[in-house]
Amino acid sequence: MSGGATRGTPNQPAADRAVELLRGLEQLKTDEPRLAEPMERATARVIDALVWLVVFFVAGAAGYVIGDLLGLTVEPDASPAGPVPGAPEMHPAVSWATLFAIALVLWLYEVPATAHRGRHLAKRRLRLHVVGPNGRPPGLARTSVRWFAAWLPAFVAFALWGSTVESDSAFLFLGLELGALLVPGMMFFDGENRGLHDRLAGTRVLAER
Repeated sequence: MSGGATRGTPNQPAADRAVELLRGLEQLKTDEPRLAEPMERATARVIDALVWLVVFFVAGAAGYVIGDLLGLTVEPDASPAGPVPGAPEMHPAVSWATLFAIALVLWLYEVPATAHRGRHLAKRRLRLHVVGPNGRPPGLARTSVRWFAAWLPAFVAFALWGSTVESDSAFLFLGLELGALLVPGMMFFDGENRGLHDRLAGTRVLAER
């Protein structure tokens, strides 16, 4: 009896180490980030949309003020369709400059932080982060490709719609605007919850557990 107990004793520490190892592996498995769900990503974009509204409002107001100070305004026609009936309309050059400024601000808001830390304001609030093929923050070039692929079609469609809002072709460009939103919207139909912009840039969005 005593001999059998003695022979079994050296095996006990090894068994304990095996149990601890299995527990550690299970803990690592639990702590691994998972693919972000489409609704989580959409919620982050709702937060972004609030920021975008502020940027659009401030940039639009600044465009009108600067255009008026520089004399770059267009007097309304007999049947005005400007923001305020009878008010001067923004000169096309000012409109395009304002749109470019908006795009630049939104790029600065999202891309540098995502490139270096994997997340910007909205994703940080929801504990989401963007990674490249190596599982690390995607870097400036990859993040820029991702951002332009997602939003350049929408910006172009919006600009064309705004410049033709009084014409019969306005509905065409409005349709293009809705179609452009399918680029990020593909995440709802993708097996890895990746939008078309993610596929083009080689990125994924992960969520912390």
